[in-house]
Amino acid sequence: MTKKYTDEFLISELNRYYMQFQKVPTTTDFDNAKGYPSTTACKSHFKTWNEALQAAGLICNKVYKYSDEFLISELHRFYELYGHVPTRDEMNSDPDFPSAIHS
Repeated sequence: MTKKYTDEFLISELNRYYMQFQKVPTTTDFDNAKGYPSTTACKSHFKTWNEALQAAGLICNKVYKYSDEFLISELHRFYELYGHVPTRDEMNSDPDFPSAIHS
């Protein structure tokens, strides 16, 4: 049986988490906190985790500063330089390319 939550309830739970722990929750934080709804419930109501945080008036955890077009062009540039599609580790270890580490 699935629980049905209202947007208002989920927003109140996000704010309760923030007040209890004095930090904006990541999806891992929120899913690991006992007595809170799942991030899946939040995402089903608000489309994305960041939209759920925004609805609650909280600052999003991560803002992507690169456009999809730019990232694709960087993958092409890597391929032109090294002759193969990069692995995640290669992208993360090369400071000349965008990565999750350097964003």
